[in-house]
Amino acid sequence: MNHIFPWTLTALSIIGAILNIRKKRSGFAVYTVANIGWIIVNIYHGIYAQAALFAVFTGLSAWGWIEWGRTFEHGADIGIRGRGKTLSEAFENGAKSMFSLLVEDLDAVIPEKSVTISCESFDLEGLFVAWLNSLLAESDLQRLIFSEFKVKLQDLRLAGTAMGEPFDFSRHRRGLEVKGATFTELAVRQDGEWWIGLSLP
Repeated sequence: MNHIFPWTLTALSIIGAILNIRKKRSGFAVYTVANIGWIIVNIYHGIYAQAALFAVFTGLSAWGWIEWGRTFEHGADIGIRGRGKTLSEAFENGAKSMFSLLVEDLDAVIPEKSVTISCESFDLEGLFVAWLNSLLAESDLQRLIFSEFKVKLQDLRLAGTAMGEPFDFSRHRRGLEVKGATFTELAVRQDGEWWIGLSLP
């Protein structure tokens, strides 16, 4: 095997670490490429345990890429991103993105209580903000953390359901404080076969 190949992978691993330190999502993509390369190198040299380790690292890098995709970067701010095959799904995932900022492990939140949300607006962007802010208001009033969402859209009216449970300090860890979704960097658009909703809190 060409001795330049391992040095190239070493450089990619360092670049991936630097990008992650600088809070760039692309670091996960660089890590993934480097890890796949290290798998090849270790299998070539018969070091199968280390190849298996880099296979795990590859999976973690892919997971990091997906999780990071729930939010987007904007200077010092963290944005909310909802993506889905349908507009309703994009709104639902936007809500998940927002609540994943509020609590560190959203998967630990049990959807045992439900709250009905209704809102409307003059356009899709305004409706996205109204939906997110209505969720925050209900979360504060009901003292609930939501983890699952269902949305039905008709024209510029939204009927939704948010499901969650009271915040439990023994199981949940607080994340960032999100006071509300804003019209900054706001967009609701169709990108190919996907719908995407964006907003800065």
